[in-house]
Amino acid sequence: MQKNIFTLKRPYVFEGETYQELDMTPFEGVTGEALYEAEKRYSREGGNPIGMEYALSFLFILCSIVLEKPVEFFQRMPATDVYHLKYWVGSFLEGTAMAGEAAD
Repeated sequence: MQKNIFTLKRPYVFEGETYQELDMTPFEGVTGEALYEAEKRYSREGGNPIGMEYALSFLFILCSIVLEKPVEFFQRMPATDVYHLKYWVGSFLEGTAMAGEAAD
């Protein structure tokens, strides 16, 4: 297990490129500014800020900002990987993340 590497369950192809893992290192530098921008975009799309940290759309927006990938990248990921990504990001933001591979 490498720190800040999120390993996908299976190779994931998006726009002709195959991904087997995501480098989550950019989350180390996340500031309130990125969270604020994600919240603004989430609200503009009609999301309710109460409980937004549990919403997949907020997760996709935040990951899009931090990892510099389009929202569609995360929307099209297999559900199992999305579930583990949501847990990883939530745990990271709470300060309880065990950075590394997705849980088995």
